[in-house]
Amino acid sequence: EIVKKAEIAYPEMMLDEQLDSMIENLDQRLRQQGITLEQFMSLTRKSRDDVRNEYRASAEEALKRSLALFEIAVAEKIQVAPEEFEAHIDRTMQRLGFASPEFRKTFDNPSVRDNILNRLLQDKTFERITAIGKGEAPALPEETPAAEPALVEADSTPNEE
Repeated sequence: EIVKKAEIAYPEMMLDEQLDSMIENLDQRLRQQGITLEQFMSLTRKSRDDVRNEYRASAEEALKRSLALFEIAVAEKIQVAPEEFEAHIDRTMQRLGFASPEFRKTFDNPSVRDNILNRLLQDKTFERITAIGKGEAPALPEETPAAEPALVEADSTPNEE
């Protein structure tokens, strides 16, 4: 409902990136079923542009939802503590039945970490919106300026690599 009422502007490049991501996900799902995206397009007699056009409306909706949630997260000062982040990784590993240090290294990939962070921020934002809707959300601290949502480091010094 929030997304429908919000005026959300974005560059075409962001929509292209969202479409690329959705097509990549389609390709991965198809490969799990033993077929390539190219084979799928051949079977359905569709070009890559046809597939992109079919996904365009969904991509626009997903992008608008993502941008709206991001703005809410900024306004509501929602962040993810390192402990929350690591606990999520631990729960994921336990749920999947993998406890090896080698498997944990999978979560060192920046893309994987970004996906996890975005998911956690999205979950926390939905929780906050729900609490606000029920009149149960605690007030925000007044002295803290709004900041972009991020993984909040316990140590505020920049990491040196």
